[in-house]
Amino acid sequence: MASEVRRVAVTNADAAELFRLNMQVWKEHAFIRENYSEKTIRDLDSALEAIAREHGTASDIEWGMRQIIFQRR
Repeated sequence: MASEVRRVAVTNADAAELFRLNMQVWKEHAFIRENYSEKTIRDLDSALEAIAREHGTASDIEWGMRQIIFQRR
């Protein structure tokens, strides 16, 4: 019935926490280990953790989320 991309403001802290959760999954993958040093991975994790801990309302991020509405027939 409808398909539309909606803009969603996301706080920096929320985005950082989501990215940290993703990082916990892929940081052990062979591609990551072969292309990024342990220090780079640690530094990125630390930076994301620091931003996530801020719990502020700052929002430099806007995501597009697709909203799809359908009807069963």
